[in-house]
Amino acid sequence: LAKEAKGGTLGFAEQWRATLKFLGFNPRTWHVRSRSSEVLEAADPELADRVNKLVAARSEARKAKNYQEGDRIRDELTAMGIALKDSKDPKTGEVVTTWEVTS
Repeated sequence: LAKEAKGGTLGFAEQWRATLKFLGFNPRTWHVRSRSSEVLEAADPELADRVNKLVAARSEARKAKNYQEGDRIRDELTAMGIALKDSKDPKTGEVVTTWEVTS
């Protein structure tokens, strides 16, 4: 189940989280083995919510050309073990930021 969850399958990630909780394990200590943001969202929704809020705040800071704040938020996420990937949406040309767990 853990292997399937690490592969990025959301359904398995949710089952894996429920199993860990049932057995008395803390899912927060297990998420670092998966790089997928979707698996982290299933395994630790509170942490994923915090990351998503920081990513949104960084995007807003960059739109406002407040690059110092954008860099500060990026550094905070890096310290949390989160890597950001900026790319352009091929349809709109807008910058889209995705993330994954690095450690």
